[in-house]
Amino acid sequence: MRSKFQGVKNIIQFNQDKYFLGVFVFLISLILSRVGLQNVFLVIASLVFLSILLSLLVSYWVYDCRDLYELNYIPSSLEHLNILQIHAGFDEMKPTLEKKFPNSNFEIIDFYNPKIHTEKSIAIARKKNDKDGRAKPSNTDKLIYNDNHFDKIFLLFSAHEIRNDKERTLFFKEINRILKLDGEVYVSEHLRNLPNFFAYNIGFLHFISKSKWRKTFQEADLSIIKEVKTTPFISNFILTKNGCSP
Repeated sequence: MRSKFQGVKNIIQFNQDKYFLGVFVFLISLILSRVGLQNVFLVIASLVFLSILLSLLVSYWVYDCRDLYELNYIPSSLEHLNILQIHAGFDEMKPTLEKKFPNSNFEIIDFYNPKIHTEKSIAIARKKNDKDGRAKPSNTDKLIYNDNHFDKIFLLFSAHEIRNDKERTLFFKEINRILKLDGEVYVSEHLRNLPNFFAYNIGFLHFISKSKWRKTFQEADLSIIKEVKTTPFISNFILTKNGCSP
């Protein structure tokens, strides 16, 4: 069970350096406003405070108030499916997926490589990673499964951690390779767009633009058959192999 403010706690914990810096700038600006240039430093302090507050309010709404973790846009199934879940060191979706597909065979892999995935937030998140030890390590350029193996593949808030465009394209080519002809890939992400800029300020640069996602999918020979907006801040892409759309 998730606690009432679990999403906000995770955001603060995984990005603690950024929030500490924001609080530091806010406090310094307040102090300097008493020394000189009062209006200037008060404006800076106000903008920093509002930026921090807005990011936490949006995070609370998206991760703690909405039904994000119910994955309601994904239909349940009693079929015996081969399902792959891919993450980068932190997973909160496994219980929901297992509930939606109770008769399926689940595989979980973790593509994190500390030599090339150097975001500090990943290292912090890994401290809470995969408590039952089911996730298998795998390189992004060579996934550890045979061709045409999985009915469904899930990448929920993880693929953006692959910062290099070429690596990300190779990764999705591998996903295409191990996906069955009639299989589906589900990719959930914040986008580098205006709503996320207003919500997270320069933090939105950590996300990837929709045009770049489209280019990645296209170069990996995957087609977007549907995009579901669960909030203005999150897009869920449903993909198939090119030429296999229903």
